[in-house]
This record gives sequence, structure tokens and C-alpha cells, in this order.
Amino acid sequence: MRVGLLARRVREYLDAAAEHWIGWTLPPVQRAIADADWKPDERDVYCHRCGDSVGPGEATAEGCGTCRKGGELSGGIGNGVVRLGAYVEPLERWVPQIKYQRWAEMGEHLGRLLAERVRESDLVWTHRTIVVPMPMPWQRRLYRGIDHTGVIATAVARELGRPVRRVLARVNGQPQVKRSPSERRRFGGDGLRIRRRLIGQWDLSECHVLLVDDVRTTGASLRSATRLLRTLKPERIVCAVLAVSDSKARRQRTQRWVLTEAAQTVEVDVLVNGPVPAASPRSWSQ
Repeated sequence: MRVGLLARRVREYLDAAAEHWIGWTLPPVQRAIADADWKPDERDVYCHRCGDSVGPGEATAEGCGTCRKGGELSGGIGNGVVRLGAYVEPLERWVPQIKYQRWAEMGEHLGRLLAERVRESDLVWTHRTIVVPMPMPWQRRLYRGIDHTGVIATAVARELGRPVRRVLARVNGQPQVKRSPSERRRFGGDGLRIRRRLIGQWDLSECHVLLVDDVRTTGASLRSATRLLRTLKPERIVCAVLAVSDSKARRQRTQRWVLTEAAQTVEVDVLVNGPVPAASPRSWSQ
């Protein structure tokens, strides 16, 4: 106990000294999380078939409005999705910093948190799991100086005590971030292929594949990847992502639910405690 407390105080002292004398390009991970007052989503706030945010009672065993029959992601993605949160602040800021500013420390920390959520989900059997990162073209990895999805996947695998297998590869092409949502739906899987092995073939029979990515946007890339992986006949494929970018309509519905719940809370408070007294005209003039 005392050793842990001493180590934490030493770390805090060093962080404070670095901030004062040098300044940060990026803050320490724990400091950033504490300042944002952020924590991963609970399991009941998103659909486990597609990862979309849901309101109370919206998701069932068959999924939500997005992934039930006839929906945009009819049938869901693989055998389920685990996420840390919606692609809003602060994840909306942290993920690009991991990708473009090489914030590997944050990628590793979020990867460990994602592994904890995967373990709690019971969607995969850990002793059969292999971790497969969504691939990045080698040209882009060389240019950026980081394979951010690889960093996240390695942290997930280390936390679960399971191996990383780079089963997928991708040909260099236009980055997803430069495509419109409609283009992502049409071309999200472009360039994906099964990576060739020097000796033998991939054997994923009886494996539970954990497919790791940073953000699920339209779901096209993840669905293309799961279709490819299914040709290797794994037992299950579950997608694990840091964040899910909800559609505009979904975000508006979620905002309405939040506002409704806030209004109901205020109404209950008024019923219990009575209305707030109005200020007198004299107090206004003061």
C-alpha cells in the first residue's frame, strides 16, 4: 500500500515538474482521463449486435433498429460488438491524437480498458481467442510512424493473455476519413484481403476471433473483414472498437432521451421539494 502510494506521488511530482519546466505535447493518460471525467460506457447503453447507442428498452436479443431485419446494418456485425463509448468528446479528440500524433500511451491504455469490457461481455471464450487488428497499408504506417490499430490490438491481447494474429492485409488506397458516409458504405471494404503466409494456411477452426479497430463508422469495413475471416471458418467473430460513430438521426434521438430524462428528473425534484421561489422585483433591481 505504502509503496503504491509513494510511486503515485513520485509520478505526480514528475508530471508536475515536466508540465512546469518543459510543457506537454500530450498530457499523461491518467491526467487526461481525470480532466475529461470520462469512463467507458455501461453495457446497457449500446446494442451488442452493431454497437449503436440505444435508449431504454430499444435493444433486444435480435438487436436494435439499426441492425434488426431491414435496418441499415441488418444482422449486425459478426457475432457482436464491444465498445468503450460513442465517438464524441473526449474519444473524438483522443482517437485522432493516437493516429496522427502517435499517442501510443493512450492507445495502450484504452486497449487495456477494451479488453476488460470484452472479458465482461462473455461474447468470446478467452482461452480460444485470437486478436486480429484491422490492417493498415504499410505505406500509411511508414508515413504516420504508428500502426494505431496494432497498438490497441496488442494491448488488448496482452491484457487477455492471448496472441495477436495479423490475418488481414490492406492495399493502399484513399483513407476512410476522406470519404463521405455513402462512399464508406460502398467502398469501405476495398483493398482488404487475407494475408499470405510463407508456410501453410491460416487455421482458425475452433477459434474465437476478436477483430479490433479504432472507430466503427458505417460498419462497412468491419463487415467486409468479418466476411473474409469467415472463409477461414472460425467459430465466432466479435468486433472490439474504441468508439462507434452514431448516425445523425441516432445522435438526435439520444439527445432527446437525455433531455427527456433531465426534464423528468426536474419534475420529480419539483414534486418532492416544491417549486423554486421566484425572485422579487426588488431583488432584480439590486
